[in-house]
Amino acid sequence: MTTDEDMTEEHVLPTEVATGRATSTQRDDATRYLCAAAHLDPTFADNAIREFLTEPLRAIPPSPALDAAAVLREAVAARRRRLLRYWCLLAILILFAISAVSLAIDWFGFGIALTTVTSWWAKLSRTSALVSIDATGVHIGANPVGGTTNAGKIKLLVAVVVIVVVLVPLLLLPLPYLFVRLQGDLQGAGLSLPSFPLGPFPVLLGLLALVVLVLDKFALSYLLTRSFQRGLFASTPTVDTWPGERWVRTLGQQNYEHELSRVARADEAGNLVVYRGYNPFVGGGEQLEPVAMPIPLDPKKPDEDDEDAPPSEPRSFTLAQLYDHVARALMEFRESPSLAPSGRLAGLTERPLVIVPIGELLVNLAEPASRVVLPSLDGPPRQTVGPDVRAELIERPLEWMRYYHCFQLETWNRDVTMSVYLHFGVGERMLYLEWIPCVLYPIADEYRSVDHMPIEPLRPLRDGFVELLRLPGTLLGRLGGLFRPIRPMRTPPGLVRSAKYGARNSLRELAASGVPFNYFQDADILRYRQLLYGRMIRAVGQFLEDRGIAVTEFMAHAQSVGDQYTFNGPVEAAAIGSRNRVRAARRRATTKGKD
Repeated sequence: MTTDEDMTEEHVLPTEVATGRATSTQRDDATRYLCAAAHLDPTFADNAIREFLTEPLRAIPPSPALDAAAVLREAVAARRRRLLRYWCLLAILILFAISAVSLAIDWFGFGIALTTVTSWWAKLSRTSALVSIDATGVHIGANPVGGTTNAGKIKLLVAVVVIVVVLVPLLLLPLPYLFVRLQGDLQGAGLSLPSFPLGPFPVLLGLLALVVLVLDKFALSYLLTRSFQRGLFASTPTVDTWPGERWVRTLGQQNYEHELSRVARADEAGNLVVYRGYNPFVGGGEQLEPVAMPIPLDPKKPDEDDEDAPPSEPRSFTLAQLYDHVARALMEFRESPSLAPSGRLAGLTERPLVIVPIGELLVNLAEPASRVVLPSLDGPPRQTVGPDVRAELIERPLEWMRYYHCFQLETWNRDVTMSVYLHFGVGERMLYLEWIPCVLYPIADEYRSVDHMPIEPLRPLRDGFVELLRLPGTLLGRLGGLFRPIRPMRTPPGLVRSAKYGARNSLRELAASGVPFNYFQDADILRYRQLLYGRMIRAVGQFLEDRGIAVTEFMAHAQSVGDQYTFNGPVEAAAIGSRNRVRAARRRATTKGKD
């Protein structure tokens, strides 16, 4: 039996932790993962810069669950670091080729052979590995018990033998002969190749290239194993945790100061979304089943004890009053820490949004309202609109310019975000309600590799030496990166392209996985969706009832819609209710490893 004396501090949760109040703050794992991805994946970094920084006319959408400015700063620094490395290595290779032509040709052939061998090895290793484990822990592949099959091993062995025994000699052996033949032909024509004494100069150039590569590998290793590790990460470093950290992480940012400040402002206070494409709810993630319903504004019937009394005329109201009432009701969840795990409801936020499709905006440039969003074709759309514009759109929305009230909840250390967008319309005897839930799923697996980086002090030396041997073989790829700068979109004179102005995705959406990673995440998505919807319906009903409007029919219809959220099993062939769609996200999550 356990006595009071046996209850030590390890067995008792502090009151603030037990109630969830102390755990409402979250780690910023999403930002940390994508900051690391900017240094690991050049394609991701370049695409982020191209979409959000290089086009000065493009709208910047809000990016919930992410410090987008921090990620873009790392993307700029990573690209500048790579360019510095490429230019240094290119200069060294040119000097080496001039000082030792024969040796440079041999190095070039060996580099191509080694690059081919390593790339084929990596490709064959990926295709022959029949077993992998995804984020949900599901085994994928044809042989989840025994690993790689015998046929796969034989195939891999034969391929490696062919590469080493056949390809390498074919690439290396002819090179000295070709050089001698070239030199003889030139001498026959009265010409000769420039001759430079080898001396120590080529050796020094080779050592210099090795130093450049090793220093770059060390910088990358320290970034991944120190700067971007959980518990050590700071989106804006104020001190160096290793020599040169702040310099490496701020390279090139002076060229994008204005664009980075635009991104930061959109994250903090942006309330105007100018989008291109189909999806207007940029930043919200994947749209779940929306709810739209007309609500008759009929007078409330008299009490049962006075049936002969005529119904009283409902009291008038404005949509601004309805929005305020619903917002106050939903934000009361912030005072209910035990209603959700870790007190996450304390982090519920609200934001008014004006949403505009860029194609329709450009069509309606002659209307005065368009100048509120896009004052000039020579500048980007505005990021905010004033309260007077929002008030006008609430009562009199335009087809191409509408008001939504957005409620957002970040959970699982900002790895999952639930967003709902609320819109009302009202007429003489009818209220229209639009409720669009969206979910931003966790960061995809390929961007989480920083958590599995081993700390190997000598690995940068090894990787730098291997990269030195492969250097001439990767020359063409390096030249492509040097001479293909990221530039703004070119538009022919007289043509206005909507892609120059409208946003399509937030940075966080580009890295989302598309499915929850475990049952608890999926259950929490359903929990918050039901809680927010139920409280919203109750608030609308209470608001209408207080103004003498009958709500019996509305509440019955709303209840039937809410009940559809409880079908969690595989209802494949059934047609239940008016919205007979099973939740696609749950179906994908449970069948992810069975395809």
